[in-house]
Amino acid sequence: MTRRISSSLVLMLLFVALAAGSTEESSGTVTGAQMSQGANVYLQENRVLQPGEKVVVYYDTTLSMNHTNTYMVTDRRLVVHTKPNTTGIGLGDITSIEAGNEPLIGKVITVRGGTAELLRLEIAPLNGGDFFLTELQTAARSAGASF
Repeated sequence: MTRRISSSLVLMLLFVALAAGSTEESSGTVTGAQMSQGANVYLQENRVLQPGEKVVVYYDTTLSMNHTNTYMVTDRRLVVHTKPNTTGIGLGDITSIEAGNEPLIGKVITVRGGTAELLRLEIAPLNGGDFFLTELQTAARSAGASF
């Protein structure tokens, strides 16, 4: 039985290693400067960003890293993109940011905007949820948000 479990574990680890190495895409929360070329091309081709808008931090929620479900803090707003829709709250319009950790889900961030907008972000464990939260709070405060 132990040998059977060990073999299964080795195969599973090998699969994970191969899957992780099969893409040029960075996983987890990354800075705008660390975003892959594929992410930048996707954002441009799908007109996710406003003209001249710059990404501060970026998180792709998909396992395949295909950019179709992402969270971003830009120099202007918090952006949630779920293809084909893009929603955003201006950084200066943020009225509250609440965050916590939920088992198996990871960091959960709830953001409210001045016109009753509400966004819920879920960042998987070990994917830079605290970093994303810190950058969001810093950018919102710099834009004049009061929370």
